[in-house]
Amino acid sequence: MGCQVASLATFARLRKLQPAVLLVNRREGRVSGLVATLLLTPGAIERLLEGRFDGLSPQDEDLSAPDAPAAAYYIWGVAGRTRLARWSAMELCKRLRYQALPDLTAFMKAATPEGRRAGIDRLGFVPVGHADERLFVSLPMLERQAA
Repeated sequence: MGCQVASLATFARLRKLQPAVLLVNRREGRVSGLVATLLLTPGAIERLLEGRFDGLSPQDEDLSAPDAPAAAYYIWGVAGRTRLARWSAMELCKRLRYQALPDLTAFMKAATPEGRRAGIDRLGFVPVGHADERLFVSLPMLERQAA
């Protein structure tokens, strides 16, 4: 993938807290693409902006509980084995951003140049503008938009 990713143990731990944290597309029994998102607490936003959020192993208290409203969401990872799988994963990200979660602030860290470009060009993210040049934000939308 060209970047560090969270361990399987971390994915398993966070899936217990937020079952939809990882959405996987399979073709012929193999993972062809995935989208991982985290619904965040206000404290997680603070840690993100201060550079203290650990994206490889987010803390349990960073994730909003099932019975609590999310303060924001974080695109934790997007990957695809083929060009079509990458396109499909980005299409899901667009639908999350513009249709399912338009009222939340969204964050992402660009782990690769391709991720940076896709975040800006396809999802409308902009740099937060502080020490971590990889941190991007997309402010809430006033209304849902077509993906």
